[in-house]
Amino acid sequence: MIQKLKLIMEGNLEERVNVQGSLEFLELSSYINQMVQNLTNANDIEQHINKALRTALKAGEPEKSLECILEYLGRLLCGKRSYIFERNKLGGDDNTYEWVAEGVMAEKDNLQNLPSEVCEHWYKMFAENEYIMFENIVEMKQTDPLQYENLKKQGIVSIAVVPLRDSDNVVGFYGVDDPPAEMLAHTTTMLRVMGHFIEALLRTRDLVRNLKRMSYLDQLTQIGNRHALWEYIDKTQSKDISIGIIYCDITGLKRVNDNEGHEAGDRLILSACECMKKALHGYELFRLGGDELLAVCTRISEAELHESVKQLTGSMNEYAVVLAVGAAWKSDCTEGISGIMAEAENLMYKDKAAYYAATGIERRRQ
Repeated sequence: MIQKLKLIMEGNLEERVNVQGSLEFLELSSYINQMVQNLTNANDIEQHINKALRTALKAGEPEKSLECILEYLGRLLCGKRSYIFERNKLGGDDNTYEWVAEGVMAEKDNLQNLPSEVCEHWYKMFAENEYIMFENIVEMKQTDPLQYENLKKQGIVSIAVVPLRDSDNVVGFYGVDDPPAEMLAHTTTMLRVMGHFIEALLRTRDLVRNLKRMSYLDQLTQIGNRHALWEYIDKTQSKDISIGIIYCDITGLKRVNDNEGHEAGDRLILSACECMKKALHGYELFRLGGDELLAVCTRISEAELHESVKQLTGSMNEYAVVLAVGAAWKSDCTEGISGIMAEAENLMYKDKAAYYAATGIERRRQ
């Protein structure tokens, strides 16, 4: 026995101890063998985690990495479905990522904004650092009837779910449906260990999303900037749809900046933006520069475009702004949106010149 223990201590996990004799020695034998099995399982888990991380990191983007990990875990743990749920701003839960085994029906689209009460019991358990593990969901029927009905509708029998945290706050959960009963404890262990990496990926994903959002938004008005405009155009001009461009210039912005300060100028820009939002609700708005605003109106008729311009000019007094406006329309935007924009811009400059001529204001001071 001593020789076998020595071999185990040296790393030989193939050895087993079988002590004949007293009950104490038999119990000791059982404990030692369980310890060896635990060490073997831990070694397997470490290998699988390393492989999962390598697979996920090869994907490059956080979104793809999350999908890769769910697929890897789902296949490794012989589950029918693996998934991530995240708590949304309304207090419900959204199924944001999903992998399903071949022949299994996807549920992601059916599991958006689950009422908060459905997962309420789980979140209470998560707050106590507990996790969800059921060999048969019938076991939760009495203690958690709402969740039981939710899972029953999906045809789930066994389940393992662990919380996802951001700092000390539980922000969601992820899990595997229908892993084999004999693998349930192992499945839960894998999920708990991998949960830390998934949490890190979710934080990275949010950071990337925020950076992208900031790079495509005008910081003052919170509408799209020039980069957002050209990306939108790239996506739009391949579609056989009608399009209208409304090009606007905030008349008098320079005078306000010079005489009243840039804070007053910013307020004028925001007022102009609100004026456009009201008149052009539902269409895409962009700020191209200091005093230039633009609306892209897809699937709009020529008559509707002219009516929108009429509403816009009619709202100017309400917002105490003067906009020079030019509008151009085409029945098919595949002909090239840049040309339509140039036409709208030229018409805007003509409108601006007409305004100065009518008011007698010297343009260079504006």
